[in-house]
Amino acid sequence: MGCTEPAPAPEPLTAAALETATRAMTDLGHRMVATQNEELARIAVMDLFVRAGLQEVASVPFVWDAWTGGAATVHVGEQSWPALPLAPSPVTQAELGVLTTSGELDGTVYLASSKDGSRAEQFADALLGGAEGLIRITEDRDPDGTLLVEVGHTLDGVDLPSLAVDHSVGDALWDRQGSAVSVEIASTLHVDHTSYNVIGHVPGTSSGRIFVTAHYDSWDISECAFDNALGVGAMVLLARKLQEEQPRKTVTFLATSGEEQGLRGSLAWVADHDTSDVEAVVNIDVLWSDEGTYYVSATDTWLRELALDHAFAVGLDAVDGGQPGLGSDHVAFVAQGVPAVWSTRQLSSHYHTIRDTIDYLDFDQALVALDHHWRLLQDLAY
Repeated sequence: MGCTEPAPAPEPLTAAALETATRAMTDLGHRMVATQNEELARIAVMDLFVRAGLQEVASVPFVWDAWTGGAATVHVGEQSWPALPLAPSPVTQAELGVLTTSGELDGTVYLASSKDGSRAEQFADALLGGAEGLIRITEDRDPDGTLLVEVGHTLDGVDLPSLAVDHSVGDALWDRQGSAVSVEIASTLHVDHTSYNVIGHVPGTSSGRIFVTAHYDSWDISECAFDNALGVGAMVLLARKLQEEQPRKTVTFLATSGEEQGLRGSLAWVADHDTSDVEAVVNIDVLWSDEGTYYVSATDTWLRELALDHAFAVGLDAVDGGQPGLGSDHVAFVAQGVPAVWSTRQLSSHYHTIRDTIDYLDFDQALVALDHHWRLLQDLAY
């Protein structure tokens, strides 16, 4: 499905405009796949793209097995604690091995601290070690004392019973190492679910294309403001800014769903479309957050140096992040040989928690990062 309307008058990049575009997403709350809010988010992105003056705006379906989490419980003896699922599990109830934090993992439940590695690293350790399950403790808490739980599936196709708990539950479990664990997991697998990528274009005067990508789906039941409502808002303002003068390269804006469950939207798009004329992809994911370091990463040295120059020019204390890694939508394009750049502020303690809300975003600071992206896009597209 597609739609168009007359292009709006160009407008400057402002913090107020960025906040308004971001709120179009955060006002929906979470945007988890296979929920009504995913569909509401798709409609909202379509509307934003049309209002931004993009041409041939369309929703492009793809079918996959999506997953939604739910409540979970950890039992040790007669005591129980709340948890959140980290991955789809083939079981709703399971008697697992004993809790262990290190050493031989075979047949045990791996109890891991967020201080000791990423979700991906700990999933890998649990799988390679033959663990029967993983419980990951989120050590972070807000200054007001609120305990946080970081969620988010990492490895596509992994069905190891895996849970996340907060620091207080973690303390109780630390004290029960060597005890047998049972779990209850209330998650749902949605076989052959249809999600949509949303696409629109600013046509250029010559051959070649530049892609700008950002995902609109989310994980936790918070607003998921910096991951990644802000990215969608940034795309909208960049699209409007391009109306000031027609670019030399066609700029295609791709808003994906399913990113949080294995980059499914971008992978589906690249699998079904020719990318041979795509000269670069600019990925926007966690454009800014309430804390962290601003990393500039790119697959090619020339692109990374160009992006760093623009970051320094706008006053950002940017760090060379080297290669952009495997954690976002640029990966599908990189696999096809497309140069990619990803600039992001990582890592906030609110990442993938219920506290990723718009209240923690400073849009004046985020605007500087957006200006960085605009200057880079100018160099690539004009």
